[in-house]
Amino acid sequence: PAALCFGGADVVTQLVSSREEQKKTGSALRVDAWRSLSASMIGVLCNAIGLTVWLHFLNTCLPASACGLSRGKLPLLVIKTMTHAFVWGTLSNSLSLVLRRMLAGDSPNKSVAFWNSKIIQVTRSNMAFWPVWMLLNFALVPQAMQVRVTAVGAFCFNIFMSYVSAQKIAHPATPPEAAPASPSFLVSRHPEVSSEEHTSWMDDEVFNLNDVISAAGAASAVSLPGLERSADQADLAKKLA
Repeated sequence: PAALCFGGADVVTQLVSSREEQKKTGSALRVDAWRSLSASMIGVLCNAIGLTVWLHFLNTCLPASACGLSRGKLPLLVIKTMTHAFVWGTLSNSLSLVLRRMLAGDSPNKSVAFWNSKIIQVTRSNMAFWPVWMLLNFALVPQAMQVRVTAVGAFCFNIFMSYVSAQKIAHPATPPEAAPASPSFLVSRHPEVSSEEHTSWMDDEVFNLNDVISAAGAASAVSLPGLERSADQADLAKKLA
């Protein structure tokens, strides 16, 4: 039953979506068999196996005899219902979102990113649907039939889950890279110089700097003979003394 509920819900979702596309473009109705088969496998994992184990644990902690619609039993029934809706609902929905995307071909990182973008929306819908359904299930349905009744509710809820899981993540447009800023010392020394004139101005500065270095080298070369003569005269004066 779990495989039929999950897979059937996905087929219904695909037919509705394909029907809307047919009205717009005139294309034929299409159903992705692999997508529906993937939903069926997730249904077996989450509902037939996971839910059975979870409800056994929950009914052990809060047995049906302690929960009911009477005044004395109603508080425990509400606690049991909300615990199931939040704990198991969040866990199974998270597993369903990630596995659906991975089975559709997404990488684990992309699947987790998709879960991160959709889990709040799914949790809100989960808390709007499952508490009422499970409160009636826990209060009125025998414990041996509760998994099957939950599977019927899962058929309804997974129509929504199949629709959400097929959506794409909206990536924001990447802003263009800013042009590199001009060196601040050029702007501070010559604020009136435009960016187009910086290159010619730098060439002039380098040219002037080369002139200074050349002049300094020539001056040092001219002064060296004079320094040598002064040293010889000092040695001669020492010898005469």
